[in-house]
Amino acid sequence: MMFRLFTALVAASLLFTVGCSDDNSSNPDDAPATIRLLHNVYDGNGLDLRVNNVIVAENVTFNSSSGYKQVAPAVAPNQATVSVHYTGDANARNSSKQTLGPGLAYTVYAFPPAAAFSAGFQNDPRETSPSNSRIKFVNATSDTFKFELWVTGAKSRLMGPLNRTQVAQYIDVPFGSYRFSIKKQGDTTFSREYEAVNLVAQGAYTIVMHGTLSDADAYPFSVRMYSDNGPGTQYVDWVKASSIGKVLFAHAVQGGAAASIAVDVPSPQITGLAFGTSTSYLTFGAGQHIFSAAVGSTTIISNSTFNIDAAKAYTMFLTGTMTPLATAPLYLEDATSPNLSQAMVRFVNLAPDAPAIEIGVKEIAGYVIPMAAPLGFRQVSSSASSGSAFLMLPPGTYTLQYIDATTKAILLEQGNQTFTAGVIHTNWFGGSAAAKSLRAYTIKHN
Repeated sequence: MMFRLFTALVAASLLFTVGCSDDNSSNPDDAPATIRLLHNVYDGNGLDLRVNNVIVAENVTFNSSSGYKQVAPAVAPNQATVSVHYTGDANARNSSKQTLGPGLAYTVYAFPPAAAFSAGFQNDPRETSPSNSRIKFVNATSDTFKFELWVTGAKSRLMGPLNRTQVAQYIDVPFGSYRFSIKKQGDTTFSREYEAVNLVAQGAYTIVMHGTLSDADAYPFSVRMYSDNGPGTQYVDWVKASSIGKVLFAHAVQGGAAASIAVDVPSPQITGLAFGTSTSYLTFGAGQHIFSAAVGSTTIISNSTFNIDAAKAYTMFLTGTMTPLATAPLYLEDATSPNLSQAMVRFVNLAPDAPAIEIGVKEIAGYVIPMAAPLGFRQVSSSASSGSAFLMLPPGTYTLQYIDATTKAILLEQGNQTFTAGVIHTNWFGGSAAAKSLRAYTIKHN
Protein backbone atom coordinates (compact mmCIF):
# COMPACT_ATOMS: atom_id res chain seq x y z
CA MET A 1 0.00 0.00 0.00
CA MET A 2 1.53 3.27 -1.05
CA PHE A 3 0.91 6.27 1.13
CA ARG A 4 0.80 9.89 -0.02
CA LEU A 5 3.65 12.04 1.08
CA PHE A 6 3.28 15.26 3.03
CA THR A 7 5.76 17.11 5.24
CA ALA A 8 5.57 18.81 8.61
CA LEU A 9 8.37 19.34 11.16
CA VAL A 10 11.56 17.44 12.09
CA ALA A 11 12.07 16.36 15.71
CA ALA A 12 14.69 14.39 17.63
CA SER A 13 14.13 10.78 18.62
CA LEU A 14 13.22 10.22 22.27
CA LEU A 15 10.91 8.12 24.37
CA PHE A 16 7.76 9.91 25.46
CA THR A 17 5.36 8.89 28.15
CA VAL A 18 1.90 10.04 27.10
CA GLY A 19 0.96 13.62 27.72
CA CYS A 20 3.95 15.46 26.18
CA SER A 21 3.77 18.17 23.53
CA ASP A 22 6.44 20.60 22.44
CA ASP A 23 7.83 21.71 19.11
CA ASN A 24 9.40 24.58 17.22
CA SER A 25 7.92 26.06 14.08
CA SER A 26 8.46 28.80 11.57
CA ASN A 27 4.85 28.67 10.36
CA PRO A 28 2.80 31.90 10.38
CA ASP A 29 1.02 32.51 13.68
CA ASP A 30 -2.41 32.28 12.07
CA ALA A 31 -1.86 28.87 10.41
CA PRO A 32 -4.27 26.25 11.80
CA ALA A 33 -3.08 23.32 13.85
CA THR A 34 -4.28 19.82 13.00
CA ILE A 35 -5.28 17.07 15.43
CA ARG A 36 -6.54 13.49 15.14
CA LEU A 37 -7.77 10.73 17.44
CA LEU A 38 -6.57 7.11 17.32
CA HIS A 39 -9.16 4.88 19.03
CA ASN A 40 -7.46 1.83 20.57
CA VAL A 41 -10.03 0.96 23.26
CA TYR A 42 -11.09 -2.48 22.05
CA ASP A 43 -13.98 -2.80 24.54
CA GLY A 44 -15.14 0.83 24.30
CA ASN A 45 -17.86 2.67 22.40
CA GLY A 46 -17.45 5.27 19.69
CA LEU A 47 -15.46 8.32 20.73
CA ASP A 48 -15.66 12.06 20.07
CA LEU A 49 -12.68 14.39 20.12
CA ARG A 50 -13.37 17.91 21.34
CA VAL A 51 -11.23 21.04 21.42
CA ASN A 52 -12.54 23.74 23.77
CA ASN A 53 -15.74 21.66 23.98
CA VAL A 54 -16.30 21.84 20.21
CA ILE A 55 -16.57 18.45 18.53
CA VAL A 56 -13.85 18.15 15.87
CA ALA A 57 -14.14 14.37 15.27
CA GLU A 58 -17.31 12.38 15.97
CA ASN A 59 -18.05 8.68 16.60
CA VAL A 60 -14.56 7.40 15.90
CA THR A 61 -14.70 3.62 16.16
CA PHE A 62 -12.22 1.16 17.63
CA ASN A 63 -9.02 0.59 15.65
CA SER A 64 -9.45 3.60 13.44
CA SER A 65 -8.22 7.16 13.01
CA SER A 66 -10.36 10.26 12.85
CA GLY A 67 -7.90 11.79 10.42
CA TYR A 68 -6.28 15.16 11.02
CA LYS A 69 -8.80 17.96 11.65
CA GLN A 70 -7.99 21.65 11.46
CA VAL A 71 -8.36 23.67 14.66
CA ALA A 72 -7.39 27.16 15.76
CA PRO A 73 -3.91 27.34 17.27
CA ALA A 74 -3.70 27.79 21.03
CA VAL A 75 -0.50 28.65 22.86
CA ALA A 76 0.36 29.49 26.46
CA PRO A 77 -1.12 31.06 28.46
CA ASN A 78 -4.28 30.38 26.42
CA GLN A 79 -3.91 26.65 25.88
CA ALA A 80 -6.76 24.59 24.49
CA THR A 81 -8.82 22.07 26.41
CA VAL A 82 -8.50 18.78 24.51
CA SER A 83 -11.01 16.14 25.64
CA VAL A 84 -12.17 12.68 24.65
CA HIS A 85 -15.81 11.64 25.16
CA TYR A 86 -17.99 8.69 24.46
CA THR A 87 -20.14 9.75 21.51
CA GLY A 88 -23.06 11.83 22.68
CA ASP A 89 -21.77 12.13 26.25
CA ALA A 90 -21.00 15.63 27.49
CA ASN A 91 -18.84 14.23 30.27
CA ALA A 92 -15.22 13.81 29.24
CA ARG A 93 -13.48 10.48 29.71
CA ASN A 94 -10.18 12.39 29.62
CA SER A 95 -9.37 16.08 29.45
CA SER A 96 -6.18 18.14 29.50
CA LYS A 97 -4.81 21.56 28.65
CA GLN A 98 -2.56 21.41 25.58
CA THR A 99 -0.60 23.72 23.31
CA LEU A 100 -1.66 23.57 19.66
CA GLY A 101 1.10 25.28 17.74
CA PRO A 102 0.26 27.03 14.47
CA GLY A 103 0.92 24.79 11.48
CA LEU A 104 1.71 21.75 13.66
CA ALA A 105 0.09 18.32 13.83
CA TYR A 106 -0.94 16.31 16.90
CA THR A 107 -2.36 12.89 17.78
CA VAL A 108 -4.56 11.94 20.73
CA TYR A 109 -4.31 8.26 21.70
CA ALA A 110 -7.23 6.55 23.49
CA PHE A 111 -5.91 3.57 25.48
CA PRO A 112 -7.71 0.46 26.75
CA PRO A 113 -9.35 -1.09 28.64
CA ALA A 114 -12.59 0.87 28.97
CA ALA A 115 -12.66 0.28 32.73
CA ALA A 116 -9.28 2.04 33.03
CA PHE A 117 -9.68 4.47 30.12
CA SER A 118 -6.75 6.81 29.53
CA ALA A 119 -5.62 9.12 26.78
CA GLY A 120 -2.34 10.60 25.69
CA PHE A 121 -1.44 13.62 23.58
CA GLN A 122 1.62 14.05 21.39
CA ASN A 123 2.89 16.18 18.55
CA ASP A 124 3.66 14.66 15.14
CA PRO A 125 6.79 16.24 13.60
CA ARG A 126 6.53 14.30 10.35
CA GLU A 127 9.16 15.86 8.09
CA THR A 128 12.32 13.90 7.33
CA SER A 129 15.02 13.83 4.66
CA PRO A 130 14.44 12.45 1.14
CA SER A 131 16.50 9.34 1.95
CA ASN A 132 14.58 8.45 5.11
CA SER A 133 11.25 7.42 6.55
CA ARG A 134 10.30 7.97 10.16
CA ILE A 135 8.40 5.72 12.51
CA LYS A 136 6.93 5.92 16.00
CA PHE A 137 5.94 2.94 18.13
CA VAL A 138 2.88 2.75 20.41
CA ASN A 139 1.91 0.20 23.06
CA ALA A 140 -1.90 0.32 23.03
CA THR A 141 -2.33 -3.18 24.45
CA SER A 142 -3.72 -3.72 27.93
CA ASP A 143 -1.01 -6.25 28.77
CA THR A 144 1.55 -5.49 31.46
CA PHE A 145 4.51 -6.66 29.37
CA LYS A 146 7.15 -4.31 28.02
CA PHE A 147 7.28 -4.67 24.23
CA GLU A 148 10.14 -3.96 21.83
CA LEU A 149 10.28 -3.35 18.08
CA TRP A 150 13.02 -5.19 16.19
CA VAL A 151 14.09 -5.51 12.58
CA THR A 152 13.75 -9.27 12.13
CA GLY A 153 17.14 -10.94 12.51
CA ALA A 154 18.88 -7.87 13.95
CA LYS A 155 21.12 -8.16 16.99
CA SER A 156 19.59 -5.27 18.91
CA ARG A 157 16.16 -3.69 19.25
CA LEU A 158 15.08 -0.73 17.15
CA MET A 159 12.61 0.88 19.60
CA GLY A 160 11.28 0.28 23.11
CA PRO A 161 10.83 -1.32 25.55
CA LEU A 162 7.38 0.22 26.08
CA ASN A 163 4.93 -0.19 28.91
CA ARG A 164 1.23 0.04 28.08
CA THR A 165 0.16 3.61 27.14
CA GLN A 166 3.73 4.56 26.21
CA VAL A 167 4.73 6.01 22.85
CA ALA A 168 8.26 5.98 21.44
CA GLN A 169 8.62 9.20 19.46
CA TYR A 170 9.74 9.21 15.83
CA ILE A 171 13.07 7.83 14.73
CA ASP A 172 14.44 8.07 11.20
CA VAL A 173 15.31 4.95 9.19
CA PRO A 174 16.36 4.64 5.54
CA PHE A 175 13.26 4.16 3.42
CA GLY A 176 12.69 0.69 1.97
CA SER A 177 11.21 -2.71 2.74
CA TYR A 178 11.48 -4.09 6.28
CA ARG A 179 10.54 -7.24 8.13
CA PHE A 180 9.74 -6.33 11.73
CA SER A 181 9.31 -8.39 14.87
CA ILE A 182 7.70 -7.65 18.23
CA LYS A 183 9.43 -9.03 21.32
CA LYS A 184 8.87 -8.87 25.06
CA GLN A 185 11.64 -7.45 27.20
CA GLY A 186 13.46 -10.19 29.03
CA ASP A 187 11.58 -13.04 27.33
CA THR A 188 13.70 -14.80 24.72
CA THR A 189 10.88 -17.26 23.93
CA PHE A 190 8.43 -14.62 22.64
CA SER A 191 8.79 -13.20 19.14
CA ARG A 192 6.06 -12.20 16.68
CA GLU A 193 7.51 -11.93 13.19
CA TYR A 194 5.75 -10.16 10.34
CA GLU A 195 5.87 -10.07 6.56
CA ALA A 196 7.71 -7.19 4.88
CA VAL A 197 6.18 -3.73 4.87
CA ASN A 198 7.26 -0.84 2.69
CA LEU A 199 8.33 2.50 4.15
CA VAL A 200 8.36 5.15 1.42
CA ALA A 201 10.78 8.04 1.14
CA GLN A 202 9.76 10.90 3.47
CA GLY A 203 6.87 8.82 4.78
CA ALA A 204 5.95 9.07 8.47
CA TYR A 205 4.23 6.17 10.23
CA THR A 206 2.73 5.30 13.61
CA ILE A 207 3.03 1.61 14.50
CA VAL A 208 0.34 0.66 17.02
CA MET A 209 0.23 -2.63 18.94
CA HIS A 210 -3.31 -3.29 20.17
CA GLY A 211 -5.46 -6.03 21.69
CA THR A 212 -4.14 -8.55 24.23
CA LEU A 213 -2.02 -11.68 24.31
CA SER A 214 -4.73 -13.56 26.18
CA ASP A 215 -6.55 -16.41 24.43
CA ALA A 216 -9.52 -15.88 26.72
CA ASP A 217 -10.89 -12.75 25.03
CA ALA A 218 -11.96 -11.61 21.57
CA TYR A 219 -9.22 -9.03 21.15
CA PRO A 220 -6.21 -10.67 19.47
CA PHE A 221 -2.79 -9.08 19.65
CA SER A 222 -2.31 -7.21 16.35
CA VAL A 223 -0.24 -4.44 14.79
CA ARG A 224 -1.63 -1.62 12.65
CA MET A 225 0.66 0.87 10.90
CA TYR A 226 -0.91 4.26 10.17
CA SER A 227 0.34 6.72 7.61
CA ASP A 228 0.90 10.06 9.30
CA ASN A 229 1.04 11.84 5.96
CA GLY A 230 -1.94 13.23 4.10
CA PRO A 231 -5.25 12.77 5.93
CA GLY A 232 -3.73 10.51 8.60
CA THR A 233 -6.35 7.78 8.15
CA GLN A 234 -4.66 5.27 5.85
CA TYR A 235 -3.12 2.14 7.34
CA VAL A 236 -1.87 -1.38 6.74
CA ASP A 237 -2.29 -4.27 9.15
CA TRP A 238 0.87 -6.29 9.61
CA VAL A 239 0.62 -9.91 8.51
CA LYS A 240 2.30 -12.66 10.50
CA ALA A 241 5.22 -14.20 8.64
CA SER A 242 4.22 -17.38 6.85
CA SER A 243 6.21 -20.41 5.72
CA ILE A 244 7.64 -18.78 2.63
CA GLY A 245 11.08 -17.64 1.52
CA LYS A 246 12.31 -15.73 -1.49
CA VAL A 247 14.95 -16.11 -4.20
CA LEU A 248 16.33 -13.77 -6.83
CA PHE A 249 18.17 -15.06 -9.90
CA ALA A 250 21.20 -13.36 -11.48
CA HIS A 251 22.85 -14.08 -14.85
CA ALA A 252 26.67 -14.21 -14.63
CA VAL A 253 27.48 -16.77 -17.36
CA GLN A 254 30.29 -15.27 -19.43
CA GLY A 255 29.46 -15.13 -23.14
CA GLY A 256 25.84 -16.07 -22.57
CA ALA A 257 22.77 -14.72 -24.33
CA ALA A 258 19.60 -13.99 -22.36
CA ALA A 259 18.64 -16.71 -19.91
CA SER A 260 15.34 -18.39 -19.13
CA ILE A 261 14.62 -20.14 -15.83
CA ALA A 262 11.92 -22.59 -14.76
CA VAL A 263 11.25 -23.38 -11.09
CA ASP A 264 9.14 -26.44 -10.21
CA VAL A 265 7.41 -26.34 -13.60
CA PRO A 266 8.43 -27.31 -17.17
CA SER A 267 7.90 -23.88 -18.72
CA PRO A 268 10.10 -20.96 -17.63
CA GLN A 269 8.64 -18.26 -15.40
CA ILE A 270 11.69 -16.07 -16.07
CA THR A 271 12.65 -15.16 -19.63
CA GLY A 272 14.94 -12.62 -21.26
CA LEU A 273 17.28 -12.30 -18.28
CA ALA A 274 20.34 -10.57 -19.75
CA PHE A 275 23.92 -11.08 -18.59
CA GLY A 276 24.73 -8.76 -15.71
CA THR A 277 21.10 -8.40 -14.59
CA SER A 278 18.99 -9.99 -11.88
CA THR A 279 15.35 -10.56 -11.14
CA SER A 280 13.45 -9.15 -8.21
CA TYR A 281 12.76 -11.60 -5.40
CA LEU A 282 10.33 -14.41 -6.18
CA THR A 283 8.52 -16.09 -3.28
CA PHE A 284 8.28 -19.84 -2.80
CA GLY A 285 7.09 -22.15 -0.08
CA ALA A 286 9.64 -23.41 2.41
CA GLY A 287 11.22 -26.72 1.38
CA GLN A 288 13.00 -28.22 -1.62
CA HIS A 289 12.59 -26.89 -5.16
CA ILE A 290 13.85 -27.88 -8.60
CA PHE A 291 14.99 -25.47 -11.29
CA SER A 292 16.39 -25.56 -14.80
CA ALA A 293 18.01 -22.79 -16.82
CA ALA A 294 18.83 -22.20 -20.47
CA VAL A 295 20.98 -19.57 -22.14
CA GLY A 296 19.60 -19.00 -25.58
CA SER A 297 18.73 -22.50 -26.80
CA THR A 298 21.37 -24.22 -24.67
CA THR A 299 20.39 -25.86 -21.41
CA ILE A 300 23.00 -24.96 -18.81
CA ILE A 301 21.34 -26.29 -15.63
CA SER A 302 18.91 -29.20 -15.56
CA ASN A 303 16.74 -30.20 -12.59
CA SER A 304 19.03 -28.77 -9.94
CA THR A 305 17.60 -28.69 -6.41
CA PHE A 306 17.73 -25.94 -3.81
CA ASN A 307 16.17 -25.51 -0.38
CA ILE A 308 14.33 -22.55 1.10
CA ASP A 309 13.81 -21.86 4.79
CA ALA A 310 10.82 -19.86 5.95
CA ALA A 311 11.34 -16.10 6.10
CA LYS A 312 14.82 -16.29 4.54
CA ALA A 313 16.13 -14.79 1.30
CA TYR A 314 18.58 -16.15 -1.26
CA THR A 315 20.43 -15.28 -4.47
CA MET A 316 20.88 -17.91 -7.19
CA PHE A 317 23.69 -17.02 -9.60
CA LEU A 318 24.02 -18.70 -12.98
CA THR A 319 27.81 -18.89 -13.37
CA GLY A 320 30.54 -20.16 -15.69
CA THR A 321 31.24 -19.95 -19.40
CA MET A 322 29.46 -20.82 -22.64
CA THR A 323 32.73 -21.54 -24.51
CA PRO A 324 33.76 -24.03 -23.40
CA LEU A 325 30.42 -24.94 -21.84
CA ALA A 326 31.09 -25.09 -18.11
CA THR A 327 28.27 -23.77 -15.98
CA ALA A 328 26.99 -24.26 -12.44
CA PRO A 329 24.62 -22.55 -10.00
CA LEU A 330 25.92 -20.62 -7.01
CA TYR A 331 23.29 -20.41 -4.26
CA LEU A 332 23.84 -17.89 -1.48
CA GLU A 333 21.80 -16.97 1.56
CA ASP A 334 21.16 -13.22 1.72
CA ALA A 335 21.12 -10.94 4.73
CA THR A 336 17.66 -9.58 5.48
CA SER A 337 18.35 -7.23 8.40
CA PRO A 338 20.04 -4.01 7.27
CA ASN A 339 22.46 -1.97 9.31
CA LEU A 340 20.81 1.45 9.51
CA SER A 341 24.09 3.40 9.76
CA GLN A 342 26.35 1.34 7.46
CA ALA A 343 26.19 -0.16 3.98
CA MET A 344 26.27 -3.95 3.91
CA VAL A 345 28.18 -5.31 0.89
CA ARG A 346 28.92 -8.88 -0.15
CA PHE A 347 31.65 -9.31 -2.80
CA VAL A 348 31.68 -12.27 -5.20
CA ASN A 349 34.22 -13.19 -7.92
CA LEU A 350 32.32 -14.57 -10.92
CA ALA A 351 34.93 -13.88 -13.64
CA PRO A 352 35.96 -17.41 -14.77
CA ASP A 353 39.39 -16.56 -16.17
CA ALA A 354 40.41 -13.94 -13.64
CA PRO A 355 42.87 -14.66 -10.83
CA ALA A 356 41.97 -14.46 -7.17
CA ILE A 357 41.24 -10.83 -6.33
CA GLU A 358 41.47 -8.28 -3.57
CA ILE A 359 39.37 -5.13 -3.67
CA GLY A 360 40.90 -1.73 -3.08
CA VAL A 361 39.47 1.74 -2.73
CA LYS A 362 41.11 4.28 -5.03
CA GLU A 363 40.14 7.19 -2.80
CA ILE A 364 42.33 5.74 -0.03
CA ALA A 365 45.77 5.01 -1.47
CA GLY A 366 46.94 1.49 -0.73
CA TYR A 367 43.76 0.53 1.10
CA VAL A 368 42.33 -2.96 0.55
CA ILE A 369 38.91 -3.86 1.95
CA PRO A 370 39.60 -6.35 4.77
CA MET A 371 38.47 -9.91 4.02
CA ALA A 372 39.41 -13.29 5.42
CA ALA A 373 41.04 -14.29 2.11
CA PRO A 374 41.33 -13.22 -1.55
CA LEU A 375 38.39 -14.22 -3.74
CA GLY A 376 38.93 -16.94 -6.32
CA PHE A 377 36.33 -17.81 -8.96
CA ARG A 378 32.91 -18.43 -7.38
CA GLN A 379 34.18 -17.41 -3.97
CA VAL A 380 32.42 -15.01 -1.62
CA SER A 381 33.75 -12.38 0.78
CA SER A 382 33.99 -13.20 4.46
CA SER A 383 34.61 -10.83 7.33
CA ALA A 384 37.76 -11.74 9.22
CA SER A 385 36.08 -10.65 12.46
CA SER A 386 32.45 -11.76 12.18
CA GLY A 387 32.61 -14.41 9.45
CA SER A 388 29.68 -12.79 7.67
CA ALA A 389 29.71 -12.63 3.89
CA PHE A 390 28.35 -9.08 4.15
CA LEU A 391 30.96 -6.48 5.06
CA MET A 392 30.14 -3.19 6.75
CA LEU A 393 31.27 -0.17 4.73
CA PRO A 394 30.77 3.53 5.38
CA PRO A 395 28.05 4.74 3.00
CA GLY A 396 29.33 6.65 -0.02
CA THR A 397 30.31 6.55 -3.68
CA TYR A 398 33.54 4.72 -4.40
CA THR A 399 35.99 3.95 -7.16
CA LEU A 400 36.82 0.30 -6.51
CA GLN A 401 39.94 -1.46 -7.75
CA TYR A 402 39.77 -5.20 -8.43
CA ILE A 403 43.35 -6.32 -7.88
CA ASP A 404 45.23 -9.51 -8.73
CA ALA A 405 45.93 -10.82 -5.24
CA THR A 406 49.31 -12.26 -6.31
CA THR A 407 50.83 -9.69 -8.68
CA LYS A 408 48.90 -6.69 -7.27
CA ALA A 409 48.07 -5.61 -10.83
CA ILE A 410 44.81 -3.70 -11.13
CA LEU A 411 42.49 -5.80 -13.30
CA LEU A 412 39.60 -3.32 -13.21
CA GLU A 413 39.07 0.15 -11.82
CA GLN A 414 35.41 1.13 -11.78
CA GLY A 415 34.00 4.34 -10.33
CA ASN A 416 30.57 5.61 -9.32
CA GLN A 417 29.81 2.59 -7.17
CA THR A 418 27.40 3.80 -4.52
CA PHE A 419 26.69 1.92 -1.30
CA THR A 420 23.90 3.27 0.87
CA ALA A 421 23.32 3.07 4.62
CA GLY A 422 20.49 0.70 5.44
CA VAL A 423 20.82 -1.10 2.11
CA ILE A 424 22.07 -4.67 1.60
CA HIS A 425 24.22 -5.04 -1.54
CA THR A 426 25.98 -7.75 -3.52
CA ASN A 427 28.85 -6.48 -5.67
CA TRP A 428 29.95 -9.15 -8.13
CA PHE A 429 32.94 -9.14 -10.46
CA GLY A 430 32.28 -10.74 -13.84
CA GLY A 431 33.13 -10.88 -17.51
CA SER A 432 36.37 -12.08 -19.08
CA ALA A 433 39.95 -11.00 -18.49
CA ALA A 434 41.00 -12.39 -21.91
CA ALA A 435 38.19 -10.59 -23.71
CA LYS A 436 38.84 -7.42 -21.69
CA SER A 437 35.21 -7.32 -20.63
CA LEU A 438 35.67 -7.33 -16.88
CA ARG A 439 33.09 -5.31 -14.99
CA ALA A 440 31.48 -5.04 -11.55
CA TYR A 441 27.72 -5.29 -11.02
CA THR A 442 25.70 -4.44 -7.93
CA ILE A 443 22.47 -6.01 -6.70
CA LYS A 444 20.42 -4.20 -4.06
CA HIS A 445 18.54 -6.65 -1.88
CA ASN A 446 16.21 -4.22 -0.12
